Amino acid sequence: MGRRPGRCYRLVRGHPYPKSKYCRGVPDPRIKLFDIGNRSAPCDDFPCCVHIVGLE
Repeated sequence: MGRRPGRCYRLVRGHPYPKSKYCRGVPDPRIKLFDIGNRSAPCDDFPCCVHIVGLE
C-alpha cells in the first residue's frame, strides 16, 4: 500500500478486479455428494462404518 493514512483504506469500494475477466472457467470438484440408499435408517442397521479422509 501507499504512504497514506489508514482512514483512506477503511472502506473498500467496488471489486478489486472484474470477476468475469479472471475467473472464467473453473473445473468441477472431483468429490461429489451422492444421496444413495436409505438415509432415514438408524446407523445400527448397517453392518460396518466407513470414514473417508482426504490427506491433501
